[in-house]
Formats: sequence, C-alpha cells, structure tokens
Amino acid sequence: KDWYLGSSWASGTATLGGEPFLNGRNQESSSEAINGYEAIGLYGSAMVTAFQLAEDTEQTKIAAEVRDVGRLLCATEIRSADRYWHVLHGDDAEHTIYPSEYQPSAVGMMWNTMVQFQTWFGGDPFLAYGIQLLPITAASERRDGVKWAQQMYPDFANSCEGSDMCTNDGWSVLQFYML
Repeated sequence: KDWYLGSSWASGTATLGGEPFLNGRNQESSSEAINGYEAIGLYGSAMVTAFQLAEDTEQTKIAAEVRDVGRLLCATEIRSADRYWHVLHGDDAEHTIYPSEYQPSAVGMMWNTMVQFQTWFGGDPFLAYGIQLLPITAASERRDGVKWAQQMYPDFANSCEGSDMCTNDGWSVLQFYML
C-alpha cells in the first residue's frame, strides 16, 4: 500500500530475472485492489454482527477495527483509481494529471515512472479497459463514475466489437455492466 498515492502496488519491489524492474513498481488492476480491501471491510462488518449476536464486546471491537481499516483502504484505493487509472478528457478533465496527448480513457498499467495503455496479457484496448472493471462488486458503483463510464464506453465497445477474442474470452459482458 502506497499511502502517498493511495493505491497499492502489485509487484512491490519484485524483480524480473533477479533484477528490479527498470520502471519500478507497477499496478495493473486498480479494481482488484479495491475488491480485496472491500472484502476486508465486509468481513469485518459480518464479524461485528456475529460477535454482537454472541454478546462478545471485546471481539466486536476488534471486528469493528477490521471493518474500518477495510473501509479506509477501499476508499483510498477508489480515490486513487479515479485519479490515476480513470482518465477524463475535455470539459471533464479539470483535475486530470495526464496531458491532452494521452487519449485513452484508462491506464492499463501504472509504473513508478510511466503509464501504459496495455496489460501484462495483451495490448487490445478492451483488455486495458476491462481490467479496470473486474471484478464487479458493490464498490463498483463508487469506483466507476458516470462521467468516466460515458467517456470510456465507446472506445471499449468499439475495441470489443472488432475482436473475436473479446467475446470468446468473456470480456464483452462488461459492456452490459457499463450500460
């Protein structure tokens, strides 16, 4: 967890063949980190209920701390996704950190030193967009703002329609979620 950026790093200080990545740490799917932290919050919430029913005050307090930490981690990760992975253009780009030359509406991979519009497993645009949408959970409504969804959907749909892989591998179902 990078508390300054608010996001997580998938690779941390991982190495490739014994050497650190030249571009530093990286994170491909902001949505997967969000899902993990959402799960911690939900687990804590369920445990609060269970311990309250068992009338165990001490364990209820601990479970509430787990719930609250999960909520904090999820909230910072959502805010970070909105800032670093969800790219707005035009009149909606008031707070964007990317230059107008960066045209995609999403970042596929963020590194310490750069961003890429691709994934570890392919360069098709629907992959870079799709990896920011999976998994779809209750937190997705907070994660995927309406303005961002409206801007990214046409490119995502066009990319998907031009590829059999999008349909065959199940990425096309994300179009229904975005609508």
